[in-house]
This record gives sequence, C-alpha cells and structure tokens, in this order.
Amino acid sequence: MKPVKCYASVIGGCSNEQSYEHYVSQGLFNNRLVTVQGQKWAKQPKTVGKDKIGLPILCTEHNKMLSPIDIYGKKVFRMLESCLLAQHERYNFPRSRLWKVDKHLIKGLEFERWMVKAAIGVSFEEKTNKWHLGNSELLNPPKAIIEALFGIKTLNYPMGLYNIISPKDVIEIEDRVHLETLLHPKTDGYMGSIISFRNFDFLIYLHDENLSEYSFISPSGAEFGKGCNLQPQFHPPLFQFNAKGKISSIINFDWNT
Repeated sequence: MKPVKCYASVIGGCSNEQSYEHYVSQGLFNNRLVTVQGQKWAKQPKTVGKDKIGLPILCTEHNKMLSPIDIYGKKVFRMLESCLLAQHERYNFPRSRLWKVDKHLIKGLEFERWMVKAAIGVSFEEKTNKWHLGNSELLNPPKAIIEALFGIKTLNYPMGLYNIISPKDVIEIEDRVHLETLLHPKTDGYMGSIISFRNFDFLIYLHDENLSEYSFISPSGAEFGKGCNLQPQFHPPLFQFNAKGKISSIINFDWNT
C-alpha cells in the first residue's frame, strides 16, 4: 500500500486513505470544461475538464474537513457573478431607470481560507517548488498556514488575502480561472499565488516579509508593488459595481469573524 500524501499532517488526525484534492472547487464553474492559464502546463489558455484540476495531496479526513470551505468559496463566486450580471444588464437600461442597489456580505476570513486552500494546491503544479518560509518541502507547509486553513488560528500580517484589481480591468462573464505561483526572486521558494476568476484578481500571500519589498504583474498586465503606482490592497473592505453612473451592487467584507 502506498503511503498517504497529506500536506495537513502537521496538525495530526490523518486517515489512512488518499483523496484526490480539487483545490479549485468544481462547483465554481457552470460548464464541464474550463479555461486555465498561468501554470507550467498551461502558460497559454488551455481548456480542460474541471475534474482535472486536482492532485493526491490530502487524506480523506482532512479533505472532508475542508468541504465547508469549498461550499463557501462557491457562494462567494456566485455572489460576484450575480453582481457582474446585474451590472451588465443595467448598462442597457435608460439612464432614467431606477433600481434597488444589491447588497451582499462576504465573511473575509472564510473566503481567505478558500484562497489558502487553492494556493497550496496550485503550488504542487510545480514539482520542484519549496516553501520560501522555512525552506520546507511542499508536503510540509509551515504550520501557521495549515492552522489558518483549518480555522485553528488566523494568518499574521502581512500574510493573507489582497485585492489586485486594477481600475482599468475589465471583468469577464466567461468561466475562466487563472492560477499563478509566486516565487521568491532569489531562492525560487514558494511565496503565494495569484488566483483569478472572471478577471477578479486576488493575491494570497503566504510569506512573512513585507509585500512592499516585491513587485509583480497581475493577469491583466497591471504592475503592482515596489516602485509601482498600484499597491495590493490587504483585506479589501468592499467591492462596488456601477452602471450608468449609479451604484448597481455593493459587496462588503467582514474581516472580524
């Protein structure tokens, strides 16, 4: 029998069965096929079955424990989709048309946990990666990150979720996911991931050095970070969608629970 691979073994409680971890929740996508970009095997947009975005990197017990996070991630992305579709519909209304502003709430720490889960999975697509924080092997992530993933503790700043949407970005309706690993410029150690859905661009940063020391390019081509005009926004407070010069929808983030 092959040994079970589980990156959550650091917190104990592993089962003796291997699971196939879909680190990008299949429920995010309406279609069977999705377009992936940003990985070694998909430098250019590549269409694959959504069930292919997974790896044997969790035991069945820890995979089961993360099921609520998958459900919440799906809820958030459906919320973003709903606001986007309403915005596009209202662009076609006459300027005199009135509507009720749609208001939503995202539990920031829950969504951050989904992003941590996806980011860890993305890192395994580059087999030679090591964690820059602690220089450990991929299957042995820093304990603080796994504790945050399973809701035992929260990530300490500057680690966490950042918004990297440029004011000039155009959000797409098409189901598309962009997954990109961030490696340290000197050690090539894994520091986090850029994760995009319909061009909603997020950075999940998993290193303890100040992010302002680095620069990077978002999937839309915008430059963020050191020496750039744009800076990543840690724990964004809200997203606002406008149409015809009026507010269409607002999504507030609650980072306290």
